[in-house]
Amino acid sequence: MRRLFLLVAFLLSSGITLLAAQPLDDLPAAVAIHSEVKKNGPQAAAFSRYLAGFLDNSKNYRTYNLDLEVANGQGQDFWLQQATAHQAGALLLVRVEDFTADDPFGRLHLRLLATADKSLLKAWSAPIEPPAFAASPHSRPYGNLDQVFATWPVQHYPVSIERRVLLVSDQRLRGSGRATRAFLENQLALASRILEREFGLRLILQEVQRWRPPDIALDGIAKAASLIPNRETADLTLVCLGTPSVKTLRPGARAVGYARVLTNTVVTNQLSAHVFVHEIGHVLGAIHVADEDAIMQPYLAHHTLFDRYRVQPPIAFSPTNREIIATTCALPLGTGYYQHRDKIAGLLQIYQRLRPSHLPQVAPYYADVLLQQGQLEQALALLRDAVDQAPNDYHIRLRLIQALRQASLHAEAHELVQQDLAQNQALVDPAAQRPTIRLSTTRIAFDHSAPGRSYTHTLTLSNWGTAPLEISRITAPEAPFSLAAETPLQLTLEPGAFTNLEIGFSPREAGLYKSVLELACNVPGKARITVQLSGRAND
Repeated sequence: MRRLFLLVAFLLSSGITLLAAQPLDDLPAAVAIHSEVKKNGPQAAAFSRYLAGFLDNSKNYRTYNLDLEVANGQGQDFWLQQATAHQAGALLLVRVEDFTADDPFGRLHLRLLATADKSLLKAWSAPIEPPAFAASPHSRPYGNLDQVFATWPVQHYPVSIERRVLLVSDQRLRGSGRATRAFLENQLALASRILEREFGLRLILQEVQRWRPPDIALDGIAKAASLIPNRETADLTLVCLGTPSVKTLRPGARAVGYARVLTNTVVTNQLSAHVFVHEIGHVLGAIHVADEDAIMQPYLAHHTLFDRYRVQPPIAFSPTNREIIATTCALPLGTGYYQHRDKIAGLLQIYQRLRPSHLPQVAPYYADVLLQQGQLEQALALLRDAVDQAPNDYHIRLRLIQALRQASLHAEAHELVQQDLAQNQALVDPAAQRPTIRLSTTRIAFDHSAPGRSYTHTLTLSNWGTAPLEISRITAPEAPFSLAAETPLQLTLEPGAFTNLEIGFSPREAGLYKSVLELACNVPGKARITVQLSGRAND
């Protein structure tokens, strides 16, 4: 069994003698935290979480926060006993002085003890500064803790699985050049360390590309990502749309990423190691859990010191998600996993076992696998049951709408969209209502066509906004592409409504053809919408 290392941040009442700073070459690997903050005991758990977040996320130690279980006011021997009970190899006692909401520049006095013989391994003092979140490279999510723990080595773990990652940066991002690339590479490296520690899974950066994604929802961008060059040579494509900075999210935020079980594309508009690990967890089958200290909770945790300074928590997986990822982490992503039916059967068995007690949490991911296995009816039944049990769950409703459209049950899908819009409209100021256009795709390819034959593709336009969508002009593409004869030149879609456009392709001769379908609409900032058309006719 791996040795555990227990970090206990403890307010000592006496001074600490400073020993010479020297590298700590052989520290145990796991960290847990207890703290007492002078003159502010209730901040113990929050300060412990702050230290644990740094040692977990930046130094790659396992962390455990004793303040979540044990009250303050115990002595050194008591905490040594707690460290031993958690199989920790060492105990860190820290006294926090003069660190307050109004004056967050205090001082730490630290003592590192071996749990086996209670010997003092190291003692030192250091100033403490508050965390600061800003645009990269000015963000300091752990204040100056990198200096406080400068002599602590980064922990490394055995690796049995490697995955090649194509990192894609939205070229429209401010500062999307060298600084953004360095920031993304750093966050991916942190995410890789976490997955190495937890599952022996290493992420290998294959290439960084800049790409301009279409102006559509995250799931549509994931589909469009199939056109990114060199994507087929990577195991996983990570599309980054957000601002290059480390953030925490406030409760109630909507989805910041999109990932489907055992697919090979992740789209995220929140760029941090936390979100990367969370979305890759979904790719590996992990489900949402209602645990504020688990990385797979529905929303990135929002923790603070003194209700003022934001804190990034440690990255940890629940026992259930550990079991799931242990089953899937060795599987190839994309369609390659189809050949490993034993592993898929094991994953389905876990989902089925969780279904009675955790239906809302497991349904979106269970349904993903069922849909990819061609079990559409079973997936629909599962998602309908889940919506009945959790009618306001965004993730379940989105998956059900997608599955209904896949089954051509457009009327039921439309009813769900209308319900969502009615609920959203009740919360929106009438002056702020606006239309939102959503296309089923922004690229249509007629491949493997034959001269002299005709082909059609259905393009679905939807209004996901809160005001009428007015299409003032539809410009037909050039031949051999065409629009159906009954296509209107203009139309209006009420919130939640949709319509289908039939795109035709009738090549007379062999060759490669390209054109554009253009829509003019009243969406703010998107008055002109284009759909790229291509076709290849072969003799």
